[in-house]
Amino acid sequence: MNKNLFILTFLLLLSCGIRSTDPSTSSKDSLKISKLEDGEEFNEFFEKFTTDSLFQIERIKFPFRVLWTTEDGETVHETAKDDWTHSTFYYEDSYASRQVDAYTQETKNYGDTIKLELRGVDNGIFVDYNFVRQKGKWILVSGKGFSN
Repeated sequence: MNKNLFILTFLLLLSCGIRSTDPSTSSKDSLKISKLEDGEEFNEFFEKFTTDSLFQIERIKFPFRVLWTTEDGETVHETAKDDWTHSTFYYEDSYASRQVDAYTQETKNYGDTIKLELRGVDNGIFVDYNFVRQKGKWILVSGKGFSN
């Protein structure tokens, strides 16, 4: 019985995320803990987000809303989880100089918000994707388009 109680207590402590308060813990270990508490790093998240379709679905706020602004006004386009198709957000620098649909892609960091900007080169492409860090995890929350 005591053995079962010990195992149950051990598992309970692990599931609660108990951390060592031992002063001999190295500062390197405490930096790892701090990084985990602050949340995931965007570039690491984005690499997985662009390559893993199941992970991508988990990290999008559905229904995914894109606000489209045109000469005729604004419309909201919603995509349900079941209708989402994997987007790689793949980009090469050569895309800025191609003959058709040339565009640039830039990431702007605003702390717990990241804006991925797609800007056309001599065309009407103008799209933003907004990522927000919620509870330490990056989530794609919305889009905005001004393309014509």
